[in-house]
Amino acid sequence: MQQKPIIVLADDSSGACEMAGIALRFGLPAEVQQSFNTATDAAVIVYNSDTRSRELPEARQIVRAFCQRLPKQGPGFYLFKKIDSVLRGHIVEEARILQHALNLEQAFLLPANPSRGRIIQNRAYLINGQPLHKTAFRYDPDFPRAHAYLPHLLGDSQQINHLQEGERPDRAGLFTMDVTRASTLQDFVDPQAGHLYCGAADAFQAFLKKLGKAPTPSNPPLEYLTANYFIVVGGSTFQAPNQTLLDRHTTLPRLTLPLHLPKDGHAWQAEAIALFKQHRCLFIRAPKEIRPSPGTARQIETLLARAVVLLLSQTEGERAHILATGGATAAAIIQMLGSPCLHARQELAPGVVVLETAEGLQLTIKPGSYPWPDIRFKIR
Repeated sequence: MQQKPIIVLADDSSGACEMAGIALRFGLPAEVQQSFNTATDAAVIVYNSDTRSRELPEARQIVRAFCQRLPKQGPGFYLFKKIDSVLRGHIVEEARILQHALNLEQAFLLPANPSRGRIIQNRAYLINGQPLHKTAFRYDPDFPRAHAYLPHLLGDSQQINHLQEGERPDRAGLFTMDVTRASTLQDFVDPQAGHLYCGAADAFQAFLKKLGKAPTPSNPPLEYLTANYFIVVGGSTFQAPNQTLLDRHTTLPRLTLPLHLPKDGHAWQAEAIALFKQHRCLFIRAPKEIRPSPGTARQIETLLARAVVLLLSQTEGERAHILATGGATAAAIIQMLGSPCLHARQELAPGVVVLETAEGLQLTIKPGSYPWPDIRFKIR
């Protein structure tokens, strides 16, 4: 009997990979698609729409096109909308498009991740007890979090209803809810109820558990990642997790993009190639001295992605592994590689997932604010 596929609509690369990693944790084969296609044997299809990096009109078009390509025949499907846990992106607009296209009376925005200390209490978003706008997310180049109060984050005029923790609505609409415990999500989410659930990692785990899925026994943690070449890319606003990785690999050569991004980057490229050929590994990162604006952020991401492609051209077909921090940076790399589908291979830690292209290139992608696991590189 044909099973209903689980379709996840994500709005950035690191979030998409995080969902694929959770699917693996629950024993479900998963793939991350850059072009939506249901003709696959994967139990979980994660479509990265990349709408978080698009302007709102284009984001709307992408989500509407996704709705038109959802299966009309067959066993049906389960749909989960992955949203950023701190509500970056076009959250409300995309949820409303999905709710209307699928003719669903109720839709729920459930971004809280209590397992990571990210909760909503009295409509205020807190991270480990700190109001959201007092964390590093305040400096996000695209969606700076200048408030912690949910209505301000989502827009006061959106007519969004708010629920107390665990409260169930008795009317149609779009809803947010106080969530301070993971058990609240587990009790509340019900994929069989015909509602739209928009959430982050904790909500997706609750979604899978309500479908009768359970985490599989975990394999022993990897001690080493093995490849002929390693390229580590630090493109996120969050520098501390990258520094932790560097502290574990003190001999890893590192190179920073020029602060004033010159038009002619040949000297920088020559230095990068020389270091890469000598050590067979290289850490490249954005300038630490600036908090980029959206325009500068896109430029830096493109330059980092081009640098990755340049370094890959030096590997002569030998096995390479890319480790990338931050969804926007990962998206730029994936787009430049031209890989329409990435197969999820292993979850190294929550949110840190190894994916593989059809050609055998491996990428490990992690959200910017998440820590790197205690993993080391072994160069063949």
